[in-house]
Amino acid sequence: MKKSILILLVVLMSCHGESNLPDSENFDLIKMADGVYALIHTIGGKAICNAGIIDTGDETIIFDSFLSPEVAKEISDLVKKLHLSPIQYIVNSHWHNDHIRGNQIFSKEIDIVSTRKTVDLIKTNEPKQIMAEKNYAPKQLAYWDSLRYNYKGAHTDREYQTILLRQPYYAALVESHAILETRIPNNLVDRENNKGLKTSCKIDMLWEGSHRK
Repeated sequence: MKKSILILLVVLMSCHGESNLPDSENFDLIKMADGVYALIHTIGGKAICNAGIIDTGDETIIFDSFLSPEVAKEISDLVKKLHLSPIQYIVNSHWHNDHIRGNQIFSKEIDIVSTRKTVDLIKTNEPKQIMAEKNYAPKQLAYWDSLRYNYKGAHTDREYQTILLRQPYYAALVESHAILETRIPNNLVDRENNKGLKTSCKIDMLWEGSHRK
């Protein structure tokens, strides 16, 4: 009988921590169960979104690939450091830039999985978004850099925490534009179709508001 994995970000953010896990300045790594890890964006880091790692015993599935290709490389490194099964699939939950731009760092032998709707939205929106970012992101980075450098209040203040959220976002955009290559998901699934997945697991893509679970 196939195992069924329902990937829930709400569950991934539960606090089931374990010591002696590799550190990152971009995300907190939390062990949820054997072979199951949550990668939770750290304020001040460049992951921007949350991600997940699931080792089925036969292969490893990555849920979302972060905004920064450089930070996405940490996911690949983690799988090796944790001695997990080889990565077989990257699941893109939806089309937002912070969930898909790490796709490009993974081997072409690794499938990028998503829904047809997500693929259509990436093809429609991503080129226009990148073009717009190249215009406004450097200006926004300079603005938030200035706020961060000149901030005189306590670093625990809400205003400073906002700076720590926004400044790394624009920094990640500016740093990645020179190397960015949009990699479109090549393996399309929905709740009735997992036929293209050579895995012991079923991946359910559930819609909730503007994000998938």
